[in-house]
Amino acid sequence: YFFHLFMFCCLDTIRAMWVYLNNQFVSKDDANVSIYDLGFMRSFGIFEFARVYDGQIFRLKDHLSRFFASADSLGIRVPFTPLEITQLCDELVKKNKMLNTGIKLVLSGGIGDFAPAGMPTFAILPASLRPPTQTLKVMTHIYERFLPSCKTLNYLPAILARQKMISAGFDEPLFLDCNRNVLEGARENFFAVKGNQLITADEGVLGGVTRAVVLEMVDVEVRTLPYDELKECDGAFFTSTVREIAPITQIDDMHFEVPQVILDLQSLFKDKTCQAVQTLHP
Repeated sequence: YFFHLFMFCCLDTIRAMWVYLNNQFVSKDDANVSIYDLGFMRSFGIFEFARVYDGQIFRLKDHLSRFFASADSLGIRVPFTPLEITQLCDELVKKNKMLNTGIKLVLSGGIGDFAPAGMPTFAILPASLRPPTQTLKVMTHIYERFLPSCKTLNYLPAILARQKMISAGFDEPLFLDCNRNVLEGARENFFAVKGNQLITADEGVLGGVTRAVVLEMVDVEVRTLPYDELKECDGAFFTSTVREIAPITQIDDMHFEVPQVILDLQSLFKDKTCQAVQTLHP
């Protein structure tokens, strides 16, 4: 009994023809996984999503570091070394002639009833990108993710929260902890702008790769950010692999302009991606 891998992992329209699944490259139309897989039955698994710029995968080393850490936290054995996965990803990019798109790694517990009982399921998939929203309106929601440092397959609370926000006329949720401190979005890290100072949460959030790039580029206060402090802020933005740096113009009933510091960051980040590509192909 099988379900189609792309129905499980990537609902966007994919023009690429090849995926990597359990030790072999196969046509995406032949990529099938057992319906008894724990990723399908119980959302027991992890994933990573990286960007491809001009045919080069951006910050794959950072994504793989988090991928292996997440797998270790869940007790799932990754069947390849980071170097081997890097080589597989590069080969998939070449086979599909991928230029500016996404690439997704998925690892589940494999076939089992309630706990892993055999080999894990491992896949690498090309993933298309939808055009990002230029600015975002977000609505706060009390929710603290279990194992926030792990990029797991379980997005049920985030999906339900996002549906609620969209019904209310917003684009995304912004999660707060039980003490009403600001955490992160459903798929994004959050930064507030206070004057020329940036602030982001210090705990209870996923260590995003784009977030890490921002921390490298500029000085950031990494600390607890109470919700009420947002009223004193001049702007805010999300960071993620898909959205890159996305300005937020509304949080609940608070409205923000897009300050120059965010525009400068967008420019710096673009330069960073261009430099990464030029380093690999001078």
